[in-house]
Order: sequence, then C-alpha cells, then structure tokens
Amino acid sequence: MITKKLLIIIIFINFLSLSLLSQNLFDNRHSLEFTDYLFKTKQYKFASIELERLIFEDKNNDTLKFMLLKSYRLSQDFTKGITRAETFYPTYDLFPELIAPEYFKLLISSNKINKTKLFLSDNKNIIPKDFVMFSIHLNILEYNWHEAENIFNKNINNFPEIIAYESIINKGVNFKRKSPFLAGVFSALLPGAGKVYTTWYKDAFFAFFSIAVGTWQSYKGFETDGITSALGWTFGTISTIFYISNIYGSIKSAKHYNYNYENGLIHKAEHILRY
Repeated sequence: MITKKLLIIIIFINFLSLSLLSQNLFDNRHSLEFTDYLFKTKQYKFASIELERLIFEDKNNDTLKFMLLKSYRLSQDFTKGITRAETFYPTYDLFPELIAPEYFKLLISSNKINKTKLFLSDNKNIIPKDFVMFSIHLNILEYNWHEAENIFNKNINNFPEIIAYESIINKGVNFKRKSPFLAGVFSALLPGAGKVYTTWYKDAFFAFFSIAVGTWQSYKGFETDGITSALGWTFGTISTIFYISNIYGSIKSAKHYNYNYENGLIHKAEHILRY
C-alpha cells in the first residue's frame, strides 16, 4: 500500500517537472512580461528585484540595466540606483547613450548638482536633444533663469520637445523677487508693512495690532504712574520684542516668498523629467 502511494507521488512529481520544463515561467520572455506588468502597475520595487535577477544572468544587457535604474528612480531609491549605475560603468565616459539620461535623472533626483554638471561635461554619448534639455533643467534648478532662456531660444527650432520648459522659464525670468532688505525697512517704518509687501496679510494685521496695543498700554502706564510704572515697562518690553520680531519676520517672509515661488517652478520642471 505504501509502495503504491509512493509510486503515485513520484509519477506526479515527474509529471509536474516535465510540465514546468515545457513552459518555463522563469525564462527571459516570461520574466520580461512580468517586469512590464510590474512597471504598468507601478510596483517598481518588485520590478528592481526581478531585473537584478535577470542582469545576474545577462550581465551585458544595457536594456535591462536601463530598466533597473529606472525602477530604482521611480521607487525613489536614488542612492541604490546611482550606486548600481556606477558599478556597471565606473567612469562617466563609459555610460552608453541609452543609460546616460537615466543616470542624469538619478543624480538630479538626489540633488547632486555638482556631480550632475561634471557628468554632463564628461559624457559624450548623450544625444543633442537630451543635452539641451538637461542643460536647461540644470540652470532652472540653480535659478539661472536668463541662461535657461538663452539656451531655450537658441535650440527651440531644432528641438521642439523643449517647449515643455517655455512656461516655466518665462515665469522665472519675469518673476519679481521680494527684497528682504526692503521688507525689513518697511516693517521698521510701519509695523506689518513688510508683511503686506510679501503678501502675508494676516501676519501684517497681527503685527500692527499687537505692537500698537502694546505701545498704547505702555504709554498709558507711563502717563499714569511715571517712569517707574511696572505696566509701562512690561508692555514697553513686550512691544519692543514684537517690533524687532516684526522686522526679522518680514525679512524672513521675503526670503520665504521667493523660495516658494521658484521652488514651485522647479517642481514643475521635475515633472517633465519624471518619466
């Protein structure tokens, strides 16, 4: 009885093995189809695991390496992507045409601006269209709006794809920056005026109201009790602190205004390179 059961199990295992051999679910074609499915469903982390296995079996396949680096970028594992890219290609001049743009995007995504500049100057395999686009992108990241505009104007006829940057560049070039110095001066002359200048209207009202009330209370205290007035000194000190904070806050709000506006443009530019 035992022998009969054992024989059935052995036959079943052999049948299963033959079935798997006849349709190898882990062959290159099926693995690529599965990887494609993982990309379409945005399961980039799992895609990178599958691609690492495929590259282990086919170490010279640049297409697989491209897909792997892209999967690391889209899963936001930028450091791993950069490390793997530099393992595949130890020097910048070795990066092939297919891989170079993806490595550039990894560097940009991890905010390695100086390294990105060096790569762009050392690698000669980047096609002209991508080189122009990447040059514009780098200048935008560094708020070099006029330089980005110059590159755009010189190349728009040859590479119409860069039109995606036109609106961003125009907004950057025409952006009227708020002066931190002026914001501080305005608030020194009239509390809250610097915040109005930087469009922080609620903060402007609070600054003006609190300093005005404190100053009035301090004045009334000194008027009633003279120079020794505890109320006068208390509210005077509070008002002075608010006054100084109002100036400092206005300077900071000007910087914040500039940063928020230009950083918003950078986020739009980053979206262009996302895929």
